[in-house]
Amino acid sequence: MSRVSIAVLALVVGCSRDVELIAGRDGGPPSGCDPPYRLCSGACVDPRSDPVHCGGCDTVCGGATPVCSTGACAATCGADLANCSNRCVDLSTTPAHCGGCDRVCPSGQCSGGQCACPTGTVWCKTGCVDLTTDLGNCGGCGKECGTGSCVSGQCVCGVTSQQCGEACTDVRFDPINCGACDHPCGNAEACSGGECACRTGLTRVSTECVDLATDPTRCGPSQLVCGDATPSCQDGACVAECSGDVGACDGACVDRQRDALNCGECGHRCAVSQVCVEGECFDYQVSGAASCAPSPCGANRLCCLVPPITPAICVNGDAPRCPT
Repeated sequence: MSRVSIAVLALVVGCSRDVELIAGRDGGPPSGCDPPYRLCSGACVDPRSDPVHCGGCDTVCGGATPVCSTGACAATCGADLANCSNRCVDLSTTPAHCGGCDRVCPSGQCSGGQCACPTGTVWCKTGCVDLTTDLGNCGGCGKECGTGSCVSGQCVCGVTSQQCGEACTDVRFDPINCGACDHPCGNAEACSGGECACRTGLTRVSTECVDLATDPTRCGPSQLVCGDATPSCQDGACVAECSGDVGACDGACVDRQRDALNCGECGHRCAVSQVCVEGECFDYQVSGAASCAPSPCGANRLCCLVPPITPAICVNGDAPRCPT
């Protein structure tokens, strides 16, 4: 077992030091814990912060004193400690909460709120990456190669991509460089085959991209104008009011959790190079790959398939999931 694997296993069982002191050589249950950790219910726990074993095994915090702070149940965490699921922890030194709750250090080492990474990698925003090969952090944190590849810390453009600015991009599908560098599409559009096309679910009417399922001025296949007793448009039909999990935005019954033109609130449009996920706009780049297997997006980014964009897209790793 590698040193990294040992450290990760130590985090899983709740201990931050040598796991060989805890687990038997045959892979059996823990047999001992390195202080200040102790064995409770077959696991190595930290009684200083564990709300189920606070100060001792099976001492459960709750009610008016839900958190475990320095080995005692309390109403709030003590000074310089953060509340992470009712555990009062030091974010500057705790490997499972390094610099923020649930930010786990793969190496099991946290100092000054920063994770120590395995040899050959560095910490970039949300994880340890290899700057010599990572597409999203090529030669430096945040330096993205786009559709190119990262070779020895340098972005190299592929056969189907060209350099626009500092990054490689496929102008056939890049909404900021659609058909040519610095030729952006509109917010309601995506880039497909080097031409700006309406985003998924939208239809081009004259020069505009509209949603016939929700637009009260062009509602349904017949493009009816809703009004009077049925002023709103939902699922292509004029209705008196919106129903279900959607809300009205000037008569349009839209899902503000995923509508890029009303993301989070009415009228809040995501940028042309963004998608709407759970009411927030997240940046994306076209990967140049036809599928997500294996992922062409490097570390810490989501690989997603979103028509009418033919290749997979790489979505900012802060997004909770792919857009739908």
